Amino acid sequence: MRVLRHLVSTNPSPILSRVYQRRMMEYKRRIEELRSVKEPLDLEVEVEGLHKPASEGTRPTRGRGLERDLKKGPGISWDDIVDLEEAKRAIKEAILYPVRRPDLFPDGWPRGILL
Repeated sequence: MRVLRHLVSTNPSPILSRVYQRRMMEYKRRIEELRSVKEPLDLEVEVEGLHKPASEGTRPTRGRGLERDLKKGPGISWDDIVDLEEAKRAIKEAILYPVRRPDLFPDGWPRGILL
């Protein structure tokens, strides 16, 4: 949102400014919509070949498996990755340094890396 506001205020083109303003409004509406959702997801879960809605006994949990996997980690160190020094340096600069020292990145993290 901050970036879009900056683009609207600094862009000389009225057409692009209107596009950015429309995007900001869409994002604000979507944020409010997501904040208002408090009910469980209506998903279907397949259990041993049976199809049944999530409300029948199983409730979806968001992120628990992901959190577990992230905490556990893959068990690979930088030394296990042979060569690719430039790629490792780019990953460290774009991901590791901002996570470890966010105070050094007041304008946000670099977003110019494609993994």
